[in-house]
Amino acid sequence: MSTGERKCMHCMEPLFADHTCIKCGHAVGEPQMSFALPYETLLQGRYVIGSAKKYGSQGFTYIGYDKVLKNKIAVREYFPKTLCQRDSNGLDAMTNQRDLFCDYKERFLHYSRTVAHMRDLTAVDHIYDIFEENGTAYTVSDWDEQVSLRFFVEKSGGYLDWNSARKLFMPVLTALSTLHENGIGHFGISPDSLSIMENGKMKLGDFCIEAVRREGGRLPADLVNGCAAPEQCSQTEPLQEATDVYGFTASLFYTLTGALPEKAVKRKEDARLLIPTGILKELPPHVVTSLADGLQVYPQKRTQTFARLREELSASPTIAAVIEETQSIPKLTEDELRRQKASAHIQEPRERHLLPAWVWVLISVLIVLLAALVIVIFFNLNLGPSSGTASENVSLTASGGYAESSAVQERFFSSQASEISEIRITAPSLVGQNYTVVKASAEQQVLDYEVISSRYVFSELVPEGYIISQTPKAGDTMKKGGTVVVEVSQGPYQRVLPNIAGTAYTQAEKQLREQGFDVSGVDASGLTKTSGYVVGYRDHNAGDTLQYGARVVLVVSDQT
Repeated sequence: MSTGERKCMHCMEPLFADHTCIKCGHAVGEPQMSFALPYETLLQGRYVIGSAKKYGSQGFTYIGYDKVLKNKIAVREYFPKTLCQRDSNGLDAMTNQRDLFCDYKERFLHYSRTVAHMRDLTAVDHIYDIFEENGTAYTVSDWDEQVSLRFFVEKSGGYLDWNSARKLFMPVLTALSTLHENGIGHFGISPDSLSIMENGKMKLGDFCIEAVRREGGRLPADLVNGCAAPEQCSQTEPLQEATDVYGFTASLFYTLTGALPEKAVKRKEDARLLIPTGILKELPPHVVTSLADGLQVYPQKRTQTFARLREELSASPTIAAVIEETQSIPKLTEDELRRQKASAHIQEPRERHLLPAWVWVLISVLIVLLAALVIVIFFNLNLGPSSGTASENVSLTASGGYAESSAVQERFFSSQASEISEIRITAPSLVGQNYTVVKASAEQQVLDYEVISSRYVFSELVPEGYIISQTPKAGDTMKKGGTVVVEVSQGPYQRVLPNIAGTAYTQAEKQLREQGFDVSGVDASGLTKTSGYVVGYRDHNAGDTLQYGARVVLVVSDQT
């Protein structure tokens, strides 16, 4: 580039005469990221390469400048460091990894071309050029000034309320539904691949080949703990739409609570989702249930599609969707409306003006309620156990000459699971029951729902271990195979010390720990002692009231 055209390699804004940046203050001479393309490398005779902003298992992402369109760009380079190296002649695959390098490069090109066809989706990155050069492959997309969702949440007080999060996530949810309808999965959705634009909207980026979206493969996994679904820890389980539902829901969970769920391996042992008390009270019950269903450990129990997740996240799914579609239709001015009526020979009835305005408002409300009633009846008829249309369609597809294909068999299984998940049941009444017994019963008897605890709270009225509240409430409708989220009593905060004099230390220790106390024992001289018989409390008396978790010291003797 000539001196007059020199750009800051960090932000692609013009440089001052002293070679410092007008916008960011970046100085010429700051080194490029290791193994990345040198500054000002020219690709295809038009794309100027700037600073490498990110490196992942698949390769580099650079800021660049398009000399033809005169705008900033993002350039992604296929460069898996474990399979290749860069020299003065460009990039070259390692001798013993050449076939694998070429195979993944073709997957990178094919995947990028598929994503590029989705340019009408405003909530995903737009790829407008794909090419091969330097022995590897590149994509070019628009450069957007943005910050990661993770950074945005941190700077917004640590979490967002549901109304704020809904405006960000719903457009991305719709885009993901369209992507999967076209056979495109992301499988890396996280607070790092979701970004907030200058216009306040959220966009999904960082599309990568499936080879870096699994643990234990030939390329290092490019995943975020807490967002990766359990099936991504395997090289054999299929990645499906439900996999992306998990990552999307985990990102929403992070946005609403300020913390990610535990990593998948740990959640197989303990699937609980812990939500702070203050935040849980602010979340609508249907959102809590949607989070639990979207983060089910086992994919067949999880919300299967983004279309379904959208309904679950809406308080009145069908009506809310209709309202949103209506809001997207531009309203006509009075002149335009008058012209359209005249061209269609429509005459306004004179009688309408004879009625008061409130009568028309009442009629409109009645029409909306009637429409809602018809919709509810329709869905009840079509989502009941007797509905077999979807199953029949799947059976026809499976018998149409593709039955031997494992991919079709997988789709058949997914369709069956999705069909089952659409069946609605009545939520059971669990309040007042023992949580451990209820959870074990739900697991052992393979009931139509799963039970998880969101938190434990102190209660003077409900015995420890018993359920205080539940979402959805008893009698509400819920998805078959869905989750009932319960709140469990931890008993009273203040506990009374029992009389344990004369009992064996091991027995007394067990009794006190079960009551929520921290226990240790000493002998008469103050030395630690863990056997013998209890004489009494060192610093307290039986009948004293202490807070939950308080430490008590027992005086122990060898004689009763």
